[in-house]
Amino acid sequence: MRSVAGWAAICAALMMLPLLSKAQLTQIETDFLEAEVSIVSFNAATTRFRVSLNGAIVDVRNDVHIRLVPDPYRPPRAFQILAPMTAVILVEGRVPPAAIRRYHLAHYLALREKYEAQPPQDTRSTLEARYFSELEQWVKKGGPVAEIRSTVLENCGKLVMLFASPVERAELVTTRRDDFHFRVDVCSKMTVNRAHEQPEFKNPEIVSTICGDKTNLLFRKLCVVSGLR
Repeated sequence: MRSVAGWAAICAALMMLPLLSKAQLTQIETDFLEAEVSIVSFNAATTRFRVSLNGAIVDVRNDVHIRLVPDPYRPPRAFQILAPMTAVILVEGRVPPAAIRRYHLAHYLALREKYEAQPPQDTRSTLEARYFSELEQWVKKGGPVAEIRSTVLENCGKLVMLFASPVERAELVTTRRDDFHFRVDVCSKMTVNRAHEQPEFKNPEIVSTICGDKTNLLFRKLCVVSGLR
């Protein structure tokens, strides 16, 4: 548990940390999974793929992978995907070396724009309502501690990525992992505070820093739901 002073310092530092410009992002290189795959199963957070090259099974986050097909929501049986390796979890087998490519983030962002990675508005609204509902149900059950990781942290992570722009998503899974974890931490603590009082939210400075950030729509919504604003 961070001290109140420590949490305030982290809040202030990360709120003031400037986003990398798109020009700066173009200079960054990272590893990507680029392979032909077929869908094994899927849920709201990830899709499980079978890699055609060798049959390896991987889970890939839905919010950051790109389906390189005209209609990503109705893909053919086998199709190409591109995803940062930080968004890939190996389930079975071995990711073939030939499927791991190193690209500038500019390449990834250009493909996101081309293949329209943002979900349709009705889909986005449905997902937002679902994730907030999961958090609400956890609070109504009295905030079972055993479900913090599976319910609170998981849904907060989904909300953070859902509210991020395509450029931010690229940053949050590569160059700004600390910022991603910070946002999930804030969302989680604000939710837990509704069932189990957290000392951080007795500090007006912390509440003002988080709830006064007009650039972060997720934090603003969480502040209203939590009764902090």
